[in-house]
Amino acid sequence: MSITLTANYKETLSTETVEKIDELLEDNYELSDILEFIDAHSEDDFVSYYEEYVRCGEAIGYEAVDALIEEMGDVSYIEDCDKSIVVSMNPLPILLKNSTVRCIVSPMRLW
Repeated sequence: MSITLTANYKETLSTETVEKIDELLEDNYELSDILEFIDAHSEDDFVSYYEEYVRCGEAIGYEAVDALIEEMGDVSYIEDCDKSIVVSMNPLPILLKNSTVRCIVSPMRLW
């Protein structure tokens, strides 16, 4: 189910989720980002992991966090993922997580 209408989220989501959304809105989180996260994952993942998702996304980039979620298949793997970055050599950041090496390759020019 897609929760794209910001006008009716209070009627379609659980009380716990709505309370968490209201709390985060008071802290200046964006409603559209919150609802997009819920659409992509779940209400339970939102309540449990959204703040960590935003924290890590701001630290290492949302693309990297989303790639980790996709690779691992579960949002719970994002916990402290920003602290798993041990080496950053431009343009190849290397992310180590639980003895697994993950390389994110960015385009580069060879001169």
